[in-house]
Amino acid sequence: MVAETADKCTVQALLSTAFTDGKSLTKNGESFPEVIDENFTDIVDRQRLGKAEVPDIPLLVNHSRLDDVISFDQGKELASTWCRAGHKVAFEDNLGPTHLGGYVAALPRIETFTSRTFAGKAPLDSCWRL
Repeated sequence: MVAETADKCTVQALLSTAFTDGKSLTKNGESFPEVIDENFTDIVDRQRLGKAEVPDIPLLVNHSRLDDVISFDQGKELASTWCRAGHKVAFEDNLGPTHLGGYVAALPRIETFTSRTFAGKAPLDSCWRL
């Protein structure tokens, strides 16, 4: 899989591997979250979004309901945590397959959000519906 995708951009790699079961990529058939839980819990916990200070910038959380690495509920909870801290958050969902597919599906919204932000427009705010 690494050799097949090494020279591809994210979109090309996603198209050729979109529905690959992550368990088929590990020696013992574990999913990515299981590998992380067993080997990297301390490192991941130190980097977990939402535990540190809320960033003082416009925020977009866009999460796929079909994410196979980070559950949709975790993305929604992150946005809710930042909202409860008093920050404006644009929260959007999508149906991109897998973790990378969710990113690709979010690209148009990311472009809109970024363009609005650099144009000095008020941050979008979805906190009222979270």
